[in-house]
Amino acid sequence: MLASSAFLASAAPTLTLHKSILPSNIKSVPDQSVASTEFAWEALSSSPMPASSKQHIQKAWHKLMATKHASLLQSRAQRDVDKARLLAASSSHSGDWLHAPPIASIGLRLSDEAVRLAVAQRLGCKACEPHTCICGKPVDARGLHGLSCHKSSPRQQRHSSMNDILWRAVKRAQILATEERANLILQHGKRPDGSTLIPWSRGKPMAWDATVGQTLMQNHTLATLPQRQVQRRTRQRPTKLPSMISWPARTSFTQLP
Repeated sequence: MLASSAFLASAAPTLTLHKSILPSNIKSVPDQSVASTEFAWEALSSSPMPASSKQHIQKAWHKLMATKHASLLQSRAQRDVDKARLLAASSSHSGDWLHAPPIASIGLRLSDEAVRLAVAQRLGCKACEPHTCICGKPVDARGLHGLSCHKSSPRQQRHSSMNDILWRAVKRAQILATEERANLILQHGKRPDGSTLIPWSRGKPMAWDATVGQTLMQNHTLATLPQRQVQRRTRQRPTKLPSMISWPARTSFTQLP
């Protein structure tokens, strides 16, 4: 699918050069390879060719084909979890983790097992054998239950890892900060994930709280739209931490979705 787009994008800008180099008895002969590739591309994309001013751009060819195949995959998805998976995989920045440098000292190096599970969830493949979780709920072959189970230890590890990365970034900026600072909230005994010890903005310190949302949770797949999932988490967060949202004016609160 990518080969035809790459070939046509490279053939378009060199057509004038070829005609200037080839003798007159040859340049009048049409290039059958270009014509056959254009026919194959139109059959795959079901779209007209890009404008002549954009035919030298490979993205202009490939985007039309990718849009058509993405719509085809969405139409064939029957389960809500598959629709949510495809929408999440096609959203912006969903594949940024693939570009992260594998630096173990800052926690960016993924193990082989972590990569296997990430690819399995992205492609909807089998990740484990069906079994029963320690919480009593059944786990299917995709293993998605463990990402949202309250008794799953990796769930807490993901939250702690995200909070630790943010705390280290604040420290690298030479801003004094602490994790889970106590005595900020007198009611309910709740604590934020972290807060600065010096003023951050307008003379007030900053406190943050990270939320690890799981796209393929059952509550989220009912919406099947990423923006609705963000709205759901935004609505649920103040209910979960009412005292944090209603802090006094001496502290600036920042929510990390």
